[in-house]
Amino acid sequence: MGRSAVLVVDDDDDFRALVRLHLVASGFEVEEADSGEGALELVETSPPALVLSDLRMGGMDGAEVRERLARSHPDLPVFVWSALPTRAPSVMRKGLQALESVIAEHRETLLAQRSAQRSAQSSAQHSRRADTA
Repeated sequence: MGRSAVLVVDDDDDFRALVRLHLVASGFEVEEADSGEGALELVETSPPALVLSDLRMGGMDGAEVRERLARSHPDLPVFVWSALPTRAPSVMRKGLQALESVIAEHRETLLAQRSAQRSAQSSAQHSRRADTA
């Protein structure tokens, strides 16, 4: 995953795909988890730059994900949302607007992290080429 990725956590495959589509169209790398437990595992192996999580999920909910990540990764921003079925279209529109504001707020940080990551990868490749020459 890496520090330039956004981790989307939701047990609803369709909503997760919608958020992924929106983020990818905005130029972000996206990783997905379909549960709170899965999100914690992914964060431990490769922390993202930002976590976006549904509140209401089976098993560990988004509030618990946020609490655990606040303890284990205090500098990791976590945004938690919820959509109620009776107002889903309206909530999804508002949720995407809120998501856009979170993206705008963290865009420069995410882009700087992505640039640093690419620079490090390029330096490593150049170093390997020099070693084999």
